Amino acid sequence: MVRPDQCIVGCTTCANLCRGRAIFFPSLEELREFYREHKLWDAVKRALMMEEGVLPARKRPDGEK
Repeated sequence: MVRPDQCIVGCTTCANLCRGRAIFFPSLEELREFYREHKLWDAVKRALMMEEGVLPARKRPDGEK
């Protein structure tokens, strides 16, 4: 990365603009599976709840937390 401090989570512009297709990201489903396997959702939720002014997460219609 040339300027990692300018990256935005979820942005894929650099991959879309890369003419050599040297930049790529995992699919959203692959990321979700990784988070499930490593139980990262709970850690992220806890960290967000500890931050001041963060609203509690809403329940999803499909029942997933």
